[in-house]
Amino acid sequence: HLAGQALMSTEVDIYNLALANIGQKATVASLTELSVERQRCTQFYASCLRKVLAAHAWSFATKRETLAEVTNDTEAWDYKYALPNLYIHALAVLESDSLDWHDSFAFVVEGSYLYTNVDAADLRFVWYQDNPGHFTAWFEEALACLLASRIAGPIIKGAMGRQERNDQYKAYLVALGQAKELDSNQSKNNPVFVPSGIAARGGMSIHSFDDLISEQRSRRLR
Repeated sequence: HLAGQALMSTEVDIYNLALANIGQKATVASLTELSVERQRCTQFYASCLRKVLAAHAWSFATKRETLAEVTNDTEAWDYKYALPNLYIHALAVLESDSLDWHDSFAFVVEGSYLYTNVDAADLRFVWYQDNPGHFTAWFEEALACLLASRIAGPIIKGAMGRQERNDQYKAYLVALGQAKELDSNQSKNNPVFVPSGIAARGGMSIHSFDDLISEQRSRRLR
């Protein structure tokens, strides 16, 4: 490759990393080939990507948009907004002129809509960033481990497949923790929305709240 040229991963690269993780010699050459390995990876890739994206406020998958207001159908909140395209999860609801990400107002997400008391609200959120060229190396590693845990059973079969699935999921949790820590270090201003119930009890640190969410998700997936 050209000197100084950035090396960017592709979806195929992540497929092959996942296959290598479960000891497969076969590799995928393209997203259109008819191999069993490609079909299994494609089958689970999108759901795995959404799951990893939902686990953290990733710096490369975070954006801010002004929300589109729709007709309100509740008295509990003053305004109702449609969620943005490719929405994964909300981080903060802000007034349109706010520059401080910590100035989040109360909100609730129900289905495809967000309710809040903020007029002309902006939403800071994690979106479905599916371009591997923007992934960090540790995010890519975590994604590959999770994908490996999903394809292990269908490809290997039997007790060995189940064991490999469990081992790869444990590897995913380790890689995810490292990816989150390194990504958080990219910014000293990386807020997480803390529910009012927790805030009323004195709150908790950003990292402890983030870890709590990950732990709860992990228990549901086991």
